[in-house]
Amino acid sequence: MRERALRESSSRTAVLVLRTGQAKELLFFVPATNHYSMFVVCGLSSSCPLGVRTSRQRCCGSLRQARATGRSGSQWTPGLWDRKKGAYVPLSLGLRAKLNNPGQGDASGTRFTDLAAKLAAELTGGKASGLSESGVPSDEAGCLVDGRNGLPCVRLKNEQTKQVADVYLFGACVTSWKARQGTEEMLFLSEEAVFDRSKPIRGGIPICFPQFGSDGALPNHGFARNVDWKLRSIDMVENGTASRCVLMLSSEEVPSHYRDLFPFKFSAEYAVTLNLRGLRCELRITNLETDRPMPFTAALHNYLRVRDVSKIRVFGYDNLEYLDKMDANTMKREESVLLSGLPVEAAVDRVYKNAPDEMALFDMVALTVMKIDKRGFTDCTLWNPYGQQGSDPDWQKFICIEPAVFHDKGVELKPNESWTGYQELSAE
Repeated sequence: MRERALRESSSRTAVLVLRTGQAKELLFFVPATNHYSMFVVCGLSSSCPLGVRTSRQRCCGSLRQARATGRSGSQWTPGLWDRKKGAYVPLSLGLRAKLNNPGQGDASGTRFTDLAAKLAAELTGGKASGLSESGVPSDEAGCLVDGRNGLPCVRLKNEQTKQVADVYLFGACVTSWKARQGTEEMLFLSEEAVFDRSKPIRGGIPICFPQFGSDGALPNHGFARNVDWKLRSIDMVENGTASRCVLMLSSEEVPSHYRDLFPFKFSAEYAVTLNLRGLRCELRITNLETDRPMPFTAALHNYLRVRDVSKIRVFGYDNLEYLDKMDANTMKREESVLLSGLPVEAAVDRVYKNAPDEMALFDMVALTVMKIDKRGFTDCTLWNPYGQQGSDPDWQKFICIEPAVFHDKGVELKPNESWTGYQELSAE
């Protein structure tokens, strides 16, 4: 007599575990997603990637989306049914090796739920849920697509505001944000941007972590923008009015040559949200060390699109102390420009200390105002090379206003402590 254990994970992934005696059969399916409808493990005998004996029973007949291909009708290959292509995608040998023996099941089926969630995350690039916290299918919020040069990219959309954003898993970089009913691009992406993982993506909103700038052992601006992040979820939040994707990075997944330079255990979570106000980017860092603090600096390196950088005004820097990187890292103080705003009339590279939580950018050509509301990031930068050697050919078309935590040695997290910083961009 078969036992059936139906469980639902925290990400609302449905898992059905069937048993016949000691044989085990696990079905995982992702409802209402754009690409993959179901994952099936069945009849693999000794080669099951879950490390358990499986039955040779075919998958449940009522689950019509399940697909299995095999040899001589007695052994089947687990995989995904790609609804977009109308084809069965088998589990690759590389994935089998990567997923070998992740754990064992238990009588209640609870651990099978955890295994399935992990397996789904590996197979779908981290997309382990078909439902959002509000019960809306995840494809209402966005989907995972092939971006430039085939790099995986989350395309977020907000049906109410018509906003669209692209978030690449490489570097967790937001490369595009279209506001104003989806008609106007608000971020600058260089024509020289490279999408081959050889270097950070130039433009959009790269993440600087665990080092901002070049003052340290790590490469300039750290390694977060140089590595692949994992996609945890795409969902609807804020009572169904906002779409969100969440990306994750663990110290264990960082290449060893970076870990040697930053030998701390940590987890990073990055949530990108399109809400009724605009684009929200939230970075959460947790120190997983048990006996020592973890120091770091960080920033969200906003490349904001403008028509002509010489015809903008920036508000929020009045009377602030700043580090002038154009003048041998000298500390200076900004003049009072409260009413007129701060112009950018030459090369500028500054890190302002204790910047206010609300900043603004006025484009006098486009007649647009970009508001930047930040929390957790105590500082803010202002950068444009203004045509100096090494400048981007389109340097006139962007200004970098970057929420940062840099001065006073940045952040020092105690063991098991977390830090959160976010920004919310809105266009008027």
